[in-house]
Amino acid sequence: MALGGRAWRGYFPVGGELTSGRPDLKEGLYFGTELDEQHSLVKA
Repeated sequence: MALGGRAWRGYFPVGGELTSGRPDLKEGLYFGTELDEQHSLVKA
């Protein structure tokens, strides 16, 4: 997930992502590193 970016967090529903340009039939959760409130990326 290091290359996934900040948008890759949380729940995505069935049809919420595209595979070959068409809504797919999967759902899931994207997890990432939890950062402290004072971390420079959180403040940004």
